[in-house]
This record gives sequence, structure tokens and C-alpha cells, in this order.
Amino acid sequence: MPSFHILPGRAFEKDGTEWLYFSGTSYLGIPHNPDFRTFLIEGIEQYGSNFGGSRLSNSSFYIFEEAEAYLAKWAGAPAALTISSGTLAGQLCAKVLSQQGLIHYAPGSHPALDIQGEIPDISFAAWSARMVEKSYREKAPLILATNSVDPLRMEDYDFRFIKALNPNAVITLLIDDSHFLGIGGKNGSGIYQLLGEAHKLRLVVVASMGKALGIPGGVVLSDKTFIRQLKQTPLFGGASPVIPAYLYAFFKGQAVYEAARKKLLERITLFNSFVSTTECFKFRKGFPVYYSPRNYLYDYLVKHHIFISSFSYPSPETTPITRIILNALHTEADIRRLIEVLKKYQHLR
Repeated sequence: MPSFHILPGRAFEKDGTEWLYFSGTSYLGIPHNPDFRTFLIEGIEQYGSNFGGSRLSNSSFYIFEEAEAYLAKWAGAPAALTISSGTLAGQLCAKVLSQQGLIHYAPGSHPALDIQGEIPDISFAAWSARMVEKSYREKAPLILATNSVDPLRMEDYDFRFIKALNPNAVITLLIDDSHFLGIGGKNGSGIYQLLGEAHKLRLVVVASMGKALGIPGGVVLSDKTFIRQLKQTPLFGGASPVIPAYLYAFFKGQAVYEAARKKLLERITLFNSFVSTTECFKFRKGFPVYYSPRNYLYDYLVKHHIFISSFSYPSPETTPITRIILNALHTEADIRRLIEVLKKYQHLR
């Protein structure tokens, strides 16, 4: 696809023609939200455009601790730590945890979790059953790593298996919550508090803040002891922090996020009224991603100037993954246009 001129988050212009855009991971449309932009400008005026130093420096901004305290309370976690990216957050936690035992990766685990070796080619249900059995058989500490949701093929991840794990085993659950944080859970707070006390597990949740939250950075949510351990690592001390102006905008912009989540849910509800009548898509209630195994759907929608996500992942040699992705900036008319075109597609197939 040639370069194009983005219109505010929901479309782009190419050769004088407007195309509807149903792709990307900016679920709440924050990068194009004018109210959020106002807070960001305020943050830049107060903190500058970047912080050129280490979080371990003897000079810093209080906004880091202020934002982290808010993130922890919001997510229902004992403590939080912001890091320059979700990938670095995942790799930092995985490196620290790998010193304590072997990490067992669930199918579909994101590369941010510093994957070593092969990902099991089984269902999540089969993997979780295997981990339950392993928790009773092995005496070594057990470290389980997984995504909170499957943002690609929308396979179901059922975390009730946690209740069946050996309560006497030493277990850490490392979860990448990048695609759920900001839109899922109580007030968009993600998976942490949905798992409660996780039945005596050590729970470590990492996430990119760059998707629904629109913040170029990452976060770790866990107990205070583990967060202190992360702060003592050279990787944390040597990495640049999240740009303070963005943390200021996040802290000040909670009403913006709430309004965007409400708007997104309205768009999801409208589109679900259509997709629930067809077998073309797999989707999850309240989640703005719709997977289709019919990869030729992409070419059909392109003919109608509708651009959706369809690319080979995780490598160029794999079969393309085709998805329709909604965001909070789509108008009701955008969704109805998409439904209208898809209805014609159904008649063709």
C-alpha cells in the first residue's frame, strides 16, 4: 500500500479518495484526540519534550512516581513501574524471572516476553492443563508466561485453570496485557484485578501503554518486592524512561479515556449486531478485533476503499492474518458503511 495522508484516526486519503481505516492498535484513538493533545502540550510545557537521564539519577521528576502510584491503584496491583516500552518491560521481567527457573510459554506468547525456544503448537486449554499437571509433578519453581488475550485469531484464553494449580507450588504467572489494558477489565484497568489474588501466585503483568492508552512506554504491575528488584537491574537503570509529558497527559486525561471507552463500546455494539449473524468472524465480547480466516476479504474491501489489517505474522512466510479493527474515532456512519459492504460480500460468497 503506497503512502497516504491520515485523516483523524478513522480514515486516510489517497489520490483524492477517502478510504475507511479499520486497522492498527490505537483502540481508543488517543493519538488523534484533541483533548488528550491539550494535556500533552501542557505536559511538554512543564516537563519538556523528553527526559534525558536515568530513573536512577539523583535528579528526576515526581510525575514518574505519581503516575506509577495511580497505575497501581487503577489496576489493583500493589506496585507499578513505568519503562520506555512494552517490549522492554516484558524482556526485563522475563530476564529476571528466568534466573529463578524455566519459563513455560503459552501458545501465541508475544516476542516481548523474551521467548527462548519453541512456542507449543497446541491450544491454550491443552497448554493450561499441561501446566496444572506439571505444578503437581515438579518441585522446581514454575514460571508461566502468556498473553492476556489473543489479538490475532481471537482464540479463547480461559484463566480459570489457575484455581486447579498446586497451591503448595512456587508459581509465577507472567502476563502480557498490552492489548487488553485500557479497554478491558474494570474501567479499562486490564487483567490484574480480574485475577484477584491469583491463588497465592506471584502475578507479574507487563503491557505496552502505546496501544489503547496512546502512551509511548510500558508498565509492569506486580508486588512491591518484585518491582524493587526490577529497579535494581542495569537494564532498568540504563534505559530511558517514559517521556514525562505523556505521563502527565495520562494522569490528567482520565475523563478522556473514559469517554473514548464509552464511544468504542458503542461502535463495538453496533458492529456486533451484524457479525453475530454471520460465521465470517471470530470475536470476543467487548473487544474491537474481528478475525476472519477468509483472507480474500481484504481484496474485496479494498475494492470498496476500505482498508483492514491483513499481513503475514510472525514471519513473512506464514499465512496472512486478516482482521477488522475498530477504534473510538470511527463514526456510526463508518460502521454502517462497513456493514453495508460486508452484507454484499456475504451474498457473493
